[in-house]
Amino acid sequence: MAGLPLARAQAIANSEMGVSPAATRILRLYSVAPTTTTAGTEISGSGYAAQTIVLGTADSTGTCNQTADINFPAATATWPNIVAWAITDNAGTTMFTFSTFGSLPVVTGSIVQFLIATNPIAVQYS
Repeated sequence: MAGLPLARAQAIANSEMGVSPAATRILRLYSVAPTTTTAGTEISGSGYAAQTIVLGTADSTGTCNQTADINFPAATATWPNIVAWAITDNAGTTMFTFSTFGSLPVVTGSIVQFLIATNPIAVQYS
């Protein structure tokens, strides 16, 4: 498979992740994972609210990393298990990237966090 020159990978990452030109990007959580052909099912209700994510300029590997901890609001009731996240535009109509992970239960009072030190979001183009 062909690769991208680093400068091109960085330019794509910066553009898609809202770094340059600057654009709002939203981190959303899913109970049914998106795929390359389906949108998945975003969590809704019970205190859930998608969160703004800010990613830094692509590094020497073409990777953009989150610049601050992300804390979702506390669940006001049990959410469906979270199986994926995605980064979208502000309206949620364009999905730029997504990732799946093991099923995460969220019970009343739980706060889902993506902490830079322990659970960072990094998006790589190469």
